[in-house]
Parts: sequence; C-alpha cells; structure tokens
Amino acid sequence: MTTFRLTRENAEREAEQLIESEWSGRGLPVDPVYIAHRLGAAVYEMALQDEVDGMLKYFEDGQSPSIFVPTGAPSVRQRFSVAHEVGHLILNQRQHPAGDFRESDVFYRNPDSATAKDPKEVFANQFGAALLMPRRFVRTLAEGGKSDLVMAHDFQVSPQSMKLRLKNLGLTPLYSA
Repeated sequence: MTTFRLTRENAEREAEQLIESEWSGRGLPVDPVYIAHRLGAAVYEMALQDEVDGMLKYFEDGQSPSIFVPTGAPSVRQRFSVAHEVGHLILNQRQHPAGDFRESDVFYRNPDSATAKDPKEVFANQFGAALLMPRRFVRTLAEGGKSDLVMAHDFQVSPQSMKLRLKNLGLTPLYSA
C-alpha cells in the first residue's frame, strides 16, 4: 500500500487534475457519470438499502469497478454519490496502485460518511464536492455576485452542498430572495 495523505488539499488537487484531464473545455455542470466512465467504472441505478446513498464495488479481481446509486433518489443526490464514489476510486488507485483490494472490495456512502469519523469518507466527500463544484469556478461565480441558490442550480447540486462548499472555501454565500 502506498502512502497517500488524506487531506482536503489532496482531494482538491485530485479533483482539479481529473477535471483538467477528463472534462477540460466542457463547461458546467461537471458530469460525474461521464468522469466515472472515463476512469473505467460502470454506473448503475438500483435498489439499495435505505441508509446507503451509493456504493463502489470491484469485480474481476479489482479490474472492473462499478458504482451503484439508489433508483429514484433526487438527481443532485445521485450526482454527489457518484462523485463521492469516484473519490474512493481515485483514493484506491493512489493507495493501491497495483489494484490489490484484498482489504475490501466494496465501499459505501451512507449517513456516517458525513460524520468526519472515517478519513476515507471525509476525503471522498471533499473530493466529490471539489469535482462537482470546482474551486476556481465557485470563486469566480461568487466573486461575480451570483447567489448560492443560483450557483447550486448551475452546478446541479443541493443548496446545502453549495452552502457548505462556499463555507469550506472561505466564501460568504450571497442568498437569493
């Protein structure tokens, strides 16, 4: 296993590099399903346990990753879940470059993911936010006077996700009336 630090800055950097290599010039919103496909992961909607918002599963000895999101979930939730699972995919590639997933071949996004207890879940959440709401675009739009609700619409994320992203970037949300 390779040492890879689970920091907010590494999550930002990994998301920025992925956007540059796989999404450059395509504009907003970033499509996490397209990104997942570019990384070799299939994405499926299916019935999941109530407390599971998304899942990354490796098949064929770790060579075929698949991401699962719950059928019928709001699109903003599905988009964030896919982005979160792409974060796990990137993290696994950095920590296990040889594709050795003997420790676990299934990764879940559930309500515990947001509790900041598991560093891998925190990294995946930070990565997902950075992928869907790229720092440079958020700063540009916020500094240009766009409200948090308009930005949430532009990035196709929930208003809560947008507000948290602005806060984490040290920006003050401009609320819409």
